[in-house]
Order: sequence, then C-alpha cells, then structure tokens
Amino acid sequence: MNSLPNPLKSFQSAQLVTLFFVALCGLSLTMVLLLSAKQAKIADAQQNITRFEIFNFAYFKITENGVSTIANGEKARENANKENELESIQVKNLNNKIQENLQADFALYSNNNIFFPQGVDYSHGKTKFWSQQARYYLDSRNLEGIGEFVISDKSAFVRGNNVVYKNEKVYAKNIHGILRTEK
Repeated sequence: MNSLPNPLKSFQSAQLVTLFFVALCGLSLTMVLLLSAKQAKIADAQQNITRFEIFNFAYFKITENGVSTIANGEKARENANKENELESIQVKNLNNKIQENLQADFALYSNNNIFFPQGVDYSHGKTKFWSQQARYYLDSRNLEGIGEFVISDKSAFVRGNNVVYKNEKVYAKNIHGILRTEK
C-alpha cells in the first residue's frame, strides 16, 4: 500500500532548503565585507611604504670637472609627500676656489633645494653662520635663512633675522653686532 505524500514533510524540507540558501547568502556577504575591509587596510599600508630608506650613506655628484658635491648622512628616506628626509646631514660643495659646507640634524630635499626646518650651520670660505631655519638652492648655491641667525668669526659677532646669502654676500635686516678690530 502506497501512502499519499505527507504535505507537512515536504513543507519542512522546503523550509530547510530555503534556510540553507539564506544562511549561505549571509555567510557570503559577511566574507565579502570582511575581505574588502582587509583589502582596504592592505592598500593603505602599501601607500605608506617608502620607496627607499638608506643608512650611513655617502653621495658624490660628479660633473665634467670632477666631484662637485659630497653629502654624508646617517639616514635618508622618502616620506608620504615624496620629499627625501635626511638625518644628520653634511653637504660639501666644492667650488672652483671656495669650499661650502652645510650641516644639520634634519633636512628635507625636494625639487633641487634643501629645507632645514631645525636649523643649519653654514660656511662659505671664511663666512660662517647658523640659521634657525633655512632653504638652500642647489643650482644657484644661495641660502635663505628664516628666523634668527648668528654670524661669528674673528672680526664680528652678528645676530639678526632672515638672512640671505647670495652671490657671496650676506644680506639681512634688523641686525645687531659687535665688530672687532684685529690687533
């Protein structure tokens, strides 16, 4: 004797199949959301990776006349703004007659100029000074000091604000100094 199909049993199996597919869809959506969030974190982390980082470096710029610039430093790396951060940097420019030196704890190099936000010691021949902040232009070899500066040598001690070293001359406004005569 064949019995008639039980409608209650087929209704329960239809519910189970529907619940299975709803649960499968929910699990799939959860996985997509979790993986896309993780992928976004990975993409952010990859953007913050610097293109280079070097330690205890020496840089030599060689022209047709020989070595024109020597730079030494403890650390250099590219930051998020595509500027090169230089730590404990010392730069020597070897001109035809006069040697030029820049020394700082920290500098930013970008677009053929160097910015010293934490101060710089600068010398060009016998002229030596310190500036609170400065920007050095590699092409023209000019330096613009921002904030306080101090020039000190055998014959003078000068303080002031906003110094400019251009064409082997020092320009500044609002300066105070002591001039000494050599005996």
